[in-house]
Amino acid sequence: MSFFSLLREMVEGRLATAVNKAGGADAHLFLGPKATDKIVAELRFGVNGYKFSLVPTTDNRLIFGDERIEFTGYPPYDVDRSIGTGHSESRLQEQLKEGKSAAISSYVYAAISRWVVYHFHDTSDTAAMRRSGSVRDYERFRPDAGNLAAFLFHLREEEKGTYDLIVDTVRLVAPFLRDFKLRPKKSNGDEMIELEWEQKDSDYPFHASQLSDGTLRFIALTTALLQPNPPQLS
Repeated sequence: MSFFSLLREMVEGRLATAVNKAGGADAHLFLGPKATDKIVAELRFGVNGYKFSLVPTTDNRLIFGDERIEFTGYPPYDVDRSIGTGHSESRLQEQLKEGKSAAISSYVYAAISRWVVYHFHDTSDTAAMRRSGSVRDYERFRPDAGNLAAFLFHLREEEKGTYDLIVDTVRLVAPFLRDFKLRPKKSNGDEMIELEWEQKDSDYPFHASQLSDGTLRFIALTTALLQPNPPQLS
């Protein structure tokens, strides 16, 4: 799963940051650089392809040994082109303006940039899903469910059928839940919202902090799986 996260960060031009946050190049190589001298990947999207190799440096970074785009199946129009070697960040986005390469690169980039790796492991008291956030943050469900309240509020207002299905599904493991209580509050020129909920036979509003870790994770997972426009790969 970490490969898909790394790939998404890579095509967005954030390879160095992602590698450093995860412990450097050595942490990405099986048994370290003495046993694994590079990372090689090839991805196919129909007739379009994307290949790359990443090699470690002495200062614990990863750089591109090669980065290539491909188009196959329609000779003599097949393409197998290197877009660079030795660079530290992907050049895929640069190719979006490069004539014949633009069509291939745009297809590959559009596919990978829409991937999302959901991971709801952080349900601590300071986790974003337990805290308030802007009600405007609803366009995409965030990988850590940091905009859970705003996303559910938008579904309730615009996709009521999906919202009701999420609530009904959550009740399968949390039968005490009557409904979520989602109420934006004005704050410093914005509207903020936090996840609250009501128990059956009561209108008292409980906070997200009063949900168990497992229940909160299930709410986030249910929302991710039942969202009306899910990512192409999640």
